[in-house]
Amino acid sequence: MPISESGGGEPIVKHQKQDVLRITPHPRTLRKARENIKWMVADQVSPAKIKHYFVRWAHWWARTSTAWDFQALVEQFISLCWLEAPAAIASEVLTRYLTESNAQTFRDDSTLAA
Repeated sequence: MPISESGGGEPIVKHQKQDVLRITPHPRTLRKARENIKWMVADQVSPAKIKHYFVRWAHWWARTSTAWDFQALVEQFISLCWLEAPAAIASEVLTRYLTESNAQTFRDDSTLAA
């Protein structure tokens, strides 16, 4: 869909493929989550509430962009996190997610086999 035309009738902006091969979250997105978790830890918010915040944050971003998935987003968060507390919380969330995903896959496979 052309936005504007140049003098020769050629569109300046031509159709662009909408699906991008790989989009990564902006560093500011990850930094904001790290900072929020850091302050929640400093304010002695319960670990359950911090995990709940992080899971909601990651699921929201995963739903917002079809290029991101929950696991990849959490793994990227962990890899860029230099603070121990936020990284540990994200690691616990990822471990639980992977455990539940594997359990669900096992249930689905066993249901198909029956």
